[in-house]
Amino acid sequence: MSLMAPEDLREYAGLTTTTITCKQRMTLSAAGIELIKWALEGTFGSIEDLSERKSKAQNGDTHMNGSSEDADEEISRQSTVYLVMGCVTVRHSNSGDVELEWEGNMLNDGIADAIMAVLFSVESSPAAVKQSSSKHSHSHSHTLPTKNAHANLTPFERFERLSMFLEAQFGPENLQPIKLPRVPQTKAIAPASPSTMKDGEDDASEGSEDEEALQREELERLYKIGIPVPGVEIKVDKMVAKVWLEDLEVECTNRVFGDRVRAVVERAVEVTAPLWAS
Repeated sequence: MSLMAPEDLREYAGLTTTTITCKQRMTLSAAGIELIKWALEGTFGSIEDLSERKSKAQNGDTHMNGSSEDADEEISRQSTVYLVMGCVTVRHSNSGDVELEWEGNMLNDGIADAIMAVLFSVESSPAAVKQSSSKHSHSHSHTLPTKNAHANLTPFERFERLSMFLEAQFGPENLQPIKLPRVPQTKAIAPASPSTMKDGEDDASEGSEDEEALQREELERLYKIGIPVPGVEIKVDKMVAKVWLEDLEVECTNRVFGDRVRAVVERAVEVTAPLWAS
């Protein structure tokens, strides 16, 4: 039995592969694009915005005879495009038409079915009435939250969710944040030359000052990339493990305890993260 990649089937086996592109169109008269995005984020987590402007295709002939009224009516319309789970494209136009497009396979078909179920439920939800409230004399009190709790999380919110999971596993009294960051080895302090050395105390004070400066620089770098604290220290009995949040590296002298902490951290990240995060 021979195993080969799908792209090699034609060259080595004389077989051809076929890709089926599926499309589904629907019209949502009540739900707006804000409500649609909020519902998709609540179900699938973070979604990618691929907004584009659809314009009428040009045929290159600018000297056509006849009336141009029909062409004037076909003005370009703003189209909002989202990519859900990295496989299903959702296009929404101002007229309320929604088009789903995906590559046909068992996984993508299931995701597309879930998206259609979400869209139909949004269309009949009370929050969708807000869009058409101006057509009626009565008012509606349904308001849509400005932010979905399952998408676009801040770094502090991600850290809180990770801490809650770790506290449930190891106990809140066994966790504490690490205040001082790791200093990269590339920024290690170079040893002073013998000609510049005065005495041991001066060298120690200069070395500590340089180390503090490097730690401050590292803290500023971590804050800029959205990491609230350098890491978390987990202490159970006499075993201590440090989890550095930038790369989720676990440092522990006890191999068994380190493997356990590493497995829990990986599971915590999977559980607390959205279903699909970019």
